[in-house]
Amino acid sequence: MADLKRYLTNPSLIAEGFFRQISSYSVFQNKSEFKVRVLSTPQHYAGPDYEASVSGDTEPSSKWWFKGRITDINMPHEKFLPDPCDESIAADKNLVKALVAMHSTVFSEGKPDCDVGDIISAFIEPGDNNMVYNVQNLKYLKVETQVVGGLKAGDECFSLSGLFDQEDSEDLSDYSEEPDPNLVPSGDTLQAAYFSLEKQKGSPMTKEETAKYVYTKMIGSGLNENIVLGIMANAYAESGFNEYIVSKAAGESSLGLWQCNVGSRGKYEDKRATIREREKKLPEGIRLKEDFGRIPYFAGSLIYGDTVVSTSQYANDPSKYEQKVAEIYEKVINKDNQINFVISTANEMLDNLNTEKQDAINAFSAADWADWWLVYFEQPGAFHSRGGAVSTVEELIK
Repeated sequence: MADLKRYLTNPSLIAEGFFRQISSYSVFQNKSEFKVRVLSTPQHYAGPDYEASVSGDTEPSSKWWFKGRITDINMPHEKFLPDPCDESIAADKNLVKALVAMHSTVFSEGKPDCDVGDIISAFIEPGDNNMVYNVQNLKYLKVETQVVGGLKAGDECFSLSGLFDQEDSEDLSDYSEEPDPNLVPSGDTLQAAYFSLEKQKGSPMTKEETAKYVYTKMIGSGLNENIVLGIMANAYAESGFNEYIVSKAAGESSLGLWQCNVGSRGKYEDKRATIREREKKLPEGIRLKEDFGRIPYFAGSLIYGDTVVSTSQYANDPSKYEQKVAEIYEKVINKDNQINFVISTANEMLDNLNTEKQDAINAFSAADWADWWLVYFEQPGAFHSRGGAVSTVEELIK
C-alpha cells in the first residue's frame, strides 16, 4: 500500500497507470460486462435528473447508486486496492471508508435489489485518454449472487455492512461530519471543472474564522441566535465552513458554505412530495404554511441569477462554457452572496410559519431550527437530523 496515500487524493491514477500497461485485446477481448461485489447499501441519488432538467423538469432523479469492487483479477481493483471486506483491516474504520470511496460508483435506474456482499453484473463503458475502461462509474445490470438472509458474523464483508449505518452516513463521498476536501469527484465533467476551480483557490480561511464571520453577519441581520445557530449547523455539515468547496457526491454541482446547487435552472416552487413527507418530522409550530410557494430549488442558480451551464452542455463543448463556469463558481461560492441569500430566504420562510413568528422563535431550540433548514433549504437525499452539529458551531464561534 505504498502508493495508497497518493491514490487517495487521485483515484483515477489507479486505472490510468494500469491500463497503459496492458493490451485490451489480449487481456479483456473487448469485454464490457463484469462481476462486481457490492460494498455499500444502495442510496437514492440526490442530484437532479439532468436529461429532464435540460427541458425544465427538475423532479428528483430515479437513479440509485452504491459502491462496488470489480472482481476480475485483471482489473485495477484486484491489482492495486486492498479489499475493504478483508477482516484484517476492519478495525481501521477510516482506512476502510477511504478504500470504499475509492472504488467504482455503480448507478441504477430504479432501486436495485442488492446489498453489501452481493455480487452483481455491471456494464463498464470504454475509457478516454487511451484507457480501456472508465472504472469510475458503472451501470448496474442485474444481481448474480445474493446473500440470503443478510450477512452474519464471520461472513466476508460483515463488518463493512454495518460500518456506514453506524456512522449514520448519507453519502460515502462525504462520510464525515466535516467533508474531506481532498476526495476527488468522478465521472461528471462539469463537476470536475468546478473541482478544478476549487483547487486553484488554495487554502480557505480556517473554519473558526469562517464560522465567526458568518455568525457576525447573520446576527447583525437581526435573526434570532437559535435560528442562526441552526442554519450554521447545516453549513458546517455541508462544507465544514470551507467556502471554496465543491460537493464530492457523484454528479452533483453544489458549491460553497451551504453547498448551493447549480446543476439546473433555479426556481421557487411549492413544497414537493419529499419535503411534505420530511416536514412531518418537524415540530408543528415551525412548519411552513401549506400554501407557501417559495421553496428555493437549485439555490446556487438563484444566487447566480442567470442561466447556468448544464452537465450536457459542458460535456459537449467544455471550451465554450469554461469562462461561464468560472464566473458561476466565483459568484456562488462568495460567502457574502451565500450569507445574504440565506438571510433573505430565512426571513421569508419565518414570515410564513404555521404559527406566529415570535411564538416560534421563543419556543424552539437551535437543534429544531437546524432540522427546519435541512428540510426546506438543504433538501438532502435522506433526512438525518443536524441538531447535533449545533454544539460544534458554538465551540467554533467562541
